[in-house]
Amino acid sequence: MKHSKQIVAFILALVLVFSISGCKAEEKTPTFDEFIRQEFVDSMEADYSTMHFYLEQPEKMGVDPSKAQVGWGTPPVLDRSEDRAAFEEELKLFESFDRESLTKEQQVTYNVYKYLLDLNGKLLDEKFDGYTQYFSSNSGLQFSLTTNLTSWPLRNEQDVKDFITVVKDTKNYVDGVLEYTRQQADKGLLSVDVQSVIDFCDDILETGMEGSTLEGMCDTVDAMQLGDTAKEDYKKQLSQAYEESVLPAYQAIRDTLEELFDKNNSEGMAKLPYGKEYYELLMQSATGTDMTVEEVRSMMEDAADEHFANLLVLYSESQGARDYVDTGALDTGFTSYEEILDYIEQAMTEDFPAVSDMEYVIFDLGEDVSDTGVAAYFVNPALDSTAPKQMRVNPNHGDIADIEVYNTVAHEGFPGHMYQFAYLYENITTPLMKLINIGGYTEGYAVYASYQASKYLEEKGIDAGALEAQKEYETYLYALVVQLDIGIHYDGWSLETFNQKCDEIGLMAGEELYNQLQGDPCVFENYYVGYEQFRALREKAEDALGEKFTDIGFHEAILRNGIAPFSMVEKSVDEYIANAG
Repeated sequence: MKHSKQIVAFILALVLVFSISGCKAEEKTPTFDEFIRQEFVDSMEADYSTMHFYLEQPEKMGVDPSKAQVGWGTPPVLDRSEDRAAFEEELKLFESFDRESLTKEQQVTYNVYKYLLDLNGKLLDEKFDGYTQYFSSNSGLQFSLTTNLTSWPLRNEQDVKDFITVVKDTKNYVDGVLEYTRQQADKGLLSVDVQSVIDFCDDILETGMEGSTLEGMCDTVDAMQLGDTAKEDYKKQLSQAYEESVLPAYQAIRDTLEELFDKNNSEGMAKLPYGKEYYELLMQSATGTDMTVEEVRSMMEDAADEHFANLLVLYSESQGARDYVDTGALDTGFTSYEEILDYIEQAMTEDFPAVSDMEYVIFDLGEDVSDTGVAAYFVNPALDSTAPKQMRVNPNHGDIADIEVYNTVAHEGFPGHMYQFAYLYENITTPLMKLINIGGYTEGYAVYASYQASKYLEEKGIDAGALEAQKEYETYLYALVVQLDIGIHYDGWSLETFNQKCDEIGLMAGEELYNQLQGDPCVFENYYVGYEQFRALREKAEDALGEKFTDIGFHEAILRNGIAPFSMVEKSVDEYIANAG
């Protein structure tokens, strides 16, 4: 299974949606706006990489950059007592605010923040200490190191010097994570796809100093307005730091996980003491809802039945659909990623609210990291960014003319993440709200947006039935995959049981998919449970409004509050229905 993903600067945090720094005791109780502003400042000053990725000029946002120690940050520990104490202090202050006395905009922030606090409070329960997995299949530390290093913003000469310090800190940080991982394994809580991590590390180590990560780092220096002598000196220092810190870090990851192979739980979360309960919280975190696992299972069973039924109807009525189903091929005729984005940008103007800044750049992933399941990713821009938005694509993912590549570019670009964050940054005024990441919303929206973009291909003469069949087949397939994920992590399926279930539903899967799902629970729920919720909201609005429904009105409704849990998104859609009806 291949999919796209969105990379955030503080991906190493993994479980917590934002840094929990705790609120400092103050002589005067802050106002709600002061509280939220201080939460933003604390989250920036607590972690250098987060601050550097998200702020070009931190001082102008009230952030003191000298308080953020240059480096990767503090490695995780199994005992999260200090986090719990800080969280309780933060929660106590938050609960002192009366929601009903706040403005409508403040209530939106309050509701999102309360949702996150409630969820994080449950995840911080002592019984879940050691459950966070730092080497997940698709977004683990082994992958995030390369993406962050190659995407690291260098805006001035001091940034280069600090970057060298960060690169030198890689081995130290990784050693801390590996110590956590050893302790985790000793407690019987390690649960990753060990072989995939080892294989990824081997790819990095085999290319060594010729790898794309170092090349990308040096390219970033070359692009700066520095003298040739300075550039060569900095690249030499980066190369030395990469050789002495990054490569040894990957060797250490490889060796440690190989050493822990027999201590690893190679089956699902259900095999861990509180695994099913933890998985349920991961499900809620991934989907942006309070749905139980059984409710999600039921939703995806219904979705699979509906998509398959739709596919059968299309196959019987449309020659284009039959051609797609029989061949699995659909050629869009595009020859470059830029051509796809420019085409969609022109076509979407009447369907999506306007944003002013749509400038972008596209880079290829290097060959040594292109064998991962990631088709492309969007790099979140700084909140005060003046630079073009950045997308990275996997040149080995497929021919540019393939419909899958078109959908991936739409997912990561327009009207997906690139547009989504451009709208967010232009329309949401509270800085902290621009940092929120609720996977079911962000990824579910991008899947929804990519399918909305597919209709623009009809203007190029591509058969509407074929396009609809492609969407119905893909959503049917992933509705099944979500059910398989639940089977592994909630029902405790072994590989043998998994293969039997796949045979029963006629899905060609096997050990590779089992290991991918086992090593990254709920990874596909972000995308496809999120998508199904957006689809349901659209159908609700269409049914209620009939001819009064408009694409632009609906899209404004789902975007206006920023990244939010689906209970809030539904209220916004209800307001749209009431006002448009």
